[in-house]
Amino acid sequence: MDELSKSGNELLAPQTFKAAWRVEFPDGIPSEERFFDGHFPDQPIVPGAILLGYAAAQLSARGFTIKNILRIKFALSLKPNHPFTIIFLPGAKTLTVLWLTGEKLLARARMGLRLDGE
Repeated sequence: MDELSKSGNELLAPQTFKAAWRVEFPDGIPSEERFFDGHFPDQPIVPGAILLGYAAAQLSARGFTIKNILRIKFALSLKPNHPFTIIFLPGAKTLTVLWLTGEKLLARARMGLRLDGE
């Protein structure tokens, strides 16, 4: 965390991250999760908010909170128990986040961050 700089409550430029990183979820999201009961009962898919929550948890582990989501687009559905990957790509002023299953793009978002506690 010492390599990350604070900048008040301003948009934190993701160049404070040294490089892109990825997190693998080889077992996916367990089908026993309660939200699958209503999303959707006969053909369950992972809600977009859950995917966003997984990315937020990874950012929080690095000391960041999502300040704003400038754009998010969901391209494909993710089924329970299917592996997926989250890729974090720092840009000049924003962070791009990609969710993939295999080589297929599930979703893409561009967001601003702030350091936790600000």
